[in-house]
Amino acid sequence: MTETPLFALFPLQTIAPPMLERLARLHHAVLPTLLSQLGLPFVERYYRAAVADPRVIGFYAVHEQSGAPCGFAVGTPRPQALNAQLRQPPGWFAAQMARLLFQRPSLLWQLLASARAAAGQMADEPGAVELTYLGVAEEWRGHGLGSQLLQAFLDASRRAGYRNVVLSVETDNAAAIRLYRRTGFIIRKTFREGRFERHRMEIVL
Repeated sequence: MTETPLFALFPLQTIAPPMLERLARLHHAVLPTLLSQLGLPFVERYYRAAVADPRVIGFYAVHEQSGAPCGFAVGTPRPQALNAQLRQPPGWFAAQMARLLFQRPSLLWQLLASARAAAGQMADEPGAVELTYLGVAEEWRGHGLGSQLLQAFLDASRRAGYRNVVLSVETDNAAAIRLYRRTGFIIRKTFREGRFERHRMEIVL
């Protein structure tokens, strides 16, 4: 019988730079989100900003035998403020946007649509923290790690004094929606964000 893999969870703020780079590569590989589509440099900048932001609640999982990062959960009560860090320094960001304009104009259009959809969203959710990203390495899915990371995020959010956790998930992501429903999340609304249709889900802590 195969031995059940063991995972250790750590607060994101304790991560060392080499592990942060590995975690960013994992995120880039397993989550086909807009952030990942922008490229690995954007993912790395996001995690560096997240580690430096005391409002961020985050965890990463390490496989105890291999020492490899295998999952993550990260969120913040102010996702727009965290995303704004990706626009620094302005010169670098302008060059990236120019590249997208010529190479992948549809991605730039989606970026603008997502920014419009997210603007002010958390203002309507006082006392809430948003779970922005939750991911597990493909080879470790089905071992309960996603549930462990999600529960760790909920527990930390409760200890931090938040009243509820919200998230957005694409309507065709059946596996994620099952996990969230099983944990107690409910769908509050369904909305269009550019070419994506998403559920806005919530759990009261």
